[in-house]
Amino acid sequence: MKERLNVVKKAEAAFQRSKGYSLLSYSFFYPDDELLDFIKGSEFINEISSAFEGHPVNTEWRAALSHFKNDVAAIDNDIAVDEYMRLLTMKSKCPPYENEYYRGRGGSICSTEEMADIAGFYRAFGMICSEERPDHIAAELEFMHLATIKEAAAALKADMENIDLCVSVEGKFLHDHLGRWADAFWAALAKGKSLFYTHIASLLVLWINLECQYLNVAPKKIEYFDMEDIEEEKNCLGEVIHEAVQ
Repeated sequence: MKERLNVVKKAEAAFQRSKGYSLLSYSFFYPDDELLDFIKGSEFINEISSAFEGHPVNTEWRAALSHFKNDVAAIDNDIAVDEYMRLLTMKSKCPPYENEYYRGRGGSICSTEEMADIAGFYRAFGMICSEERPDHIAAELEFMHLATIKEAAAALKADMENIDLCVSVEGKFLHDHLGRWADAFWAALAKGKSLFYTHIASLLVLWINLECQYLNVAPKKIEYFDMEDIEEEKNCLGEVIHEAVQ
C-alpha cells in the first residue's frame, strides 16, 4: 500500500508539472480574444496556482501570482495583440527564439547545431513542430509538457525505467536549452517595456527556476544583451554566456 501511495504521489507531481508547462506554453501563442480572456480570467489563475501548489519544490509563489492576476487583468486585449506583433517576432529586440540569444543578428554554424539538437529531443519523444521553429519558447515549453506527462504515465505504471528516462531528458533539456535563456527572454521583454508579456515571462522564470532546483541542474544562463548592440558577424555564443549563480 505504501509503495502504491508513493507511485500515485510521483504521478500527481509529474502531472502538475506538466500542467504548468502546458499553461505557460499556451501563454505564448497568438493572443486571440479567446486565449486572452482565458489568461486574464480566474480559470488560468486557478489552474496555474494548482500547478505551483503541486510542484515538489515548496517555495513562495502566491505573491507573484497575486501580482500577475491584478496586473494582467487590467490590460486591454488590443495592447496584448500589439505587444505580440511588436515584440514576439524574429526581428524584435526580444524574439521568442532560443538561438537568437546566442547569435544576436549574425549567422553561425552554431545555430544549425543548436536547432538540430533541439529537434533531436523532439523526435525522441514523438513531437513534431510543423508551424514554428523548434526553438520557439512555446515549442520548448510544450516539449517539457510532453516529457512530464509521459513521466506521469510511467509513474502510474510503476515503470521506473521510463520514469528515470523522462527525468533524465527533462534535466538535460533544461540544462542545455530552456533553462539557459528564459531569464534573458524575460529581461528582454522588461527592457522592451512590455505591459503584458513581462508578467507571463516572470511566471516562466519562477517556474523554470523551480524545475532546475527540482531536477538538480544548473544551466549556463545567457546574460541579457540588447540585440541592437550585437554585431552581425559575431559568433553565436560570443561572450554572452556566464556561469549561473546558484
